[in-house]
Amino acid sequence: MPQSCRCFAAAGVIVWGAIAYNTWSPLALILGPVAAQRYVHDILQPHVLLLIQRVPGSNFQQVNSRPHTARVSQDSLRSVTTFHLPARFSELSPIEHIWDHFASQLVGNPTSLNELQARLQKIWNEMSQDII
Repeated sequence: MPQSCRCFAAAGVIVWGAIAYNTWSPLALILGPVAAQRYVHDILQPHVLLLIQRVPGSNFQQVNSRPHTARVSQDSLRSVTTFHLPARFSELSPIEHIWDHFASQLVGNPTSLNELQARLQKIWNEMSQDII
């Protein structure tokens, strides 16, 4: 059951999520830039490693961006089978259609960061298995 992730940036918010055959991770909304240590602390440890435990035998796919390829990130994923997509081929990731769905559902301009975060979370929470 392959898993994939990719960030979707919206108004200074990095939006991260992962999907698998019959489940998906909680949505992570992060303000500001994400360097390797923050990626490990805010994404890998609380989200990826827990999801991998829930879906035994799964693989984790990510693009070859700097936070993903840094030693601290790779060390955190030692026990996980990973696949890396070159950043320029990220559109081949299975999660890309999820971000397209986000863009189509995020109609109108949010008036605040809180509204943006709430709307993104609502889209993620209401996503059906059919979309995945």
